[in-house]
Amino acid sequence: MEEYKDISYRFCFTIFSKEVYEVADITETLGLTPTSTWIKDPAQSKPLYRDYSFWKYQSEELFDPILEDVFINYFSPLESRLELISTLLAKDNLTCKIFILVKIHSGNSMPGIHVDWTLAAKLAAIKCNLDFDIYDFR
Repeated sequence: MEEYKDISYRFCFTIFSKEVYEVADITETLGLTPTSTWIKDPAQSKPLYRDYSFWKYQSEELFDPILEDVFINYFSPLESRLELISTLLAKDNLTCKIFILVKIHSGNSMPGIHVDWTLAAKLAAIKCNLDFDIYDFR
């Protein structure tokens, strides 16, 4: 069977703080290794200055015809930690967001994007925003 290369996805779960925040605390609490982190540093000059701290857990670029299948696999390590995430967010006044980058490389169709109510409820329980970015490179 030919390898699927029409549409790719990249998932990114990010926890943000508007304050200087020790992001290593997130790593320790969740027991997950982040893809990248940033600690707000008011002394940092532009253009590198960011007015927030963040902790990012990101997937590689994944090729699959069905977004939901890929999302479920990506989300499973987070799902078992939702209570920890919720407690951490509330205790330290943090926010979280899931970014989903969709790239259309070839083919004649657009991806269907569907968020199952059970997933939506889990994201809502931790007040997690969901952001889709879709790029058509055909």
